[in-house]
Amino acid sequence: MNEREEEAEEWLRQVKKTYIDRGMMKWSGFYLSDHTAQMEAEDQKQRQIFAAKEEMSLEQIGEVLEEAFSKGKLVSLQMAELNEEHVYEADLTGKVLSFLENRIYLQEQNGTIQVALIEQIRHAEMI
Repeated sequence: MNEREEEAEEWLRQVKKTYIDRGMMKWSGFYLSDHTAQMEAEDQKQRQIFAAKEEMSLEQIGEVLEEAFSKGKLVSLQMAELNEEHVYEADLTGKVLSFLENRIYLQEQNGTIQVALIEQIRHAEMI
């Protein structure tokens, strides 16, 4: 090995000792503006607090669901479960596709199909 190669190797050893990896920070410049806007919207949605709606009986909920199903209307469902922050999640919104035993199948506007237990619905209303 010649002197020049030895100097290059020594320089490389010194760089490795002093280099500080910035982790994911170095990749943040590669995010597209659309992607960052989407991430910000998701963060805002997660921080949003939804008020508790009037709790309905199973009979009232069933009537709303049956009417929405027969008329092909959109329905909004507030579930009884609270999230980790002890607040209600966003309402499930969509068309009632079908009922099976104690489950309801709801197609959201984006095409996603959600399954919900009727006993876990706190409030239902047609939109």
